[in-house]
Formats: sequence, structure tokens, C-alpha cells
Amino acid sequence: LPLFIPIEFNKTAFHVLLYNVPFLQDVLARAYHKNGDIDKAINEYERLITYDPTSRDIRIIHPLYHYRLAKLYEEKGVNDKAIKEYEKRLGKTLKLVKLKPSKNSNSSLVIKEETENIIEKLK
Repeated sequence: LPLFIPIEFNKTAFHVLLYNVPFLQDVLARAYHKNGDIDKAINEYERLITYDPTSRDIRIIHPLYHYRLAKLYEEKGVNDKAIKEYEKRLGKTLKLVKLKPSKNSNSSLVIKEETENIIEKLK
């Protein structure tokens, strides 16, 4: 048996693999966020998730980028964009539940109440 078995070399596949190591390439976006510059972090994540078919930049879009971008949008108060990114991360449309007014002033108890109501309806 030979010690070395030659295989056909695929330059494109090698380039894609090489370019995507390390797999998480959002170090700059995370650094911006850590330093409190949410706008720059958002711009970097938007750049990372944007696919340009004419570009030679071939990268895998990690699903975690959508989640982290959604968290940044949420932190900034741009909830409609946050929801869209969460949906991309989950791969499905989110149904938002509108909470009914409650006599209880403690918000965590209100959420617990509503969660129990929804679970009952699902049974």
C-alpha cells in the first residue's frame, strides 16, 4: 500500500475552506460592541451577513451572526430589525404575543401568567 494517495486538488474548495478558518470572523464586531460602539458593531455584522455574488469574497455566513446582530438591534431599540434577524437565525417567522393588561404590577409574574395561559391553550 502506498503511503501517499494523490487526490484531485480543487482550488475553489480549498480557498473557501482556507478563507473560513477561523470559522467565526466577527472579532471586529465583538470588539466594537465591547467598546460600546454599537453602530460600528451593527455595520460590521451587516457586512458579514451580506452576500455579493459578484465578489471574490467567498465566506460562510455563520447563523450566530444573525443572532448577535439581532441582539445589537434590540439593544439599540430597533425592534423590527431585531425580529427579522431572529427570524433569519431561527429559519421561521415569529408570532408575537400581545400581553393583556394585568392587575399584577410585577412584570415577571405577568410574563409567567401569560406563558402559562399560552401553554394551556397549546394542550
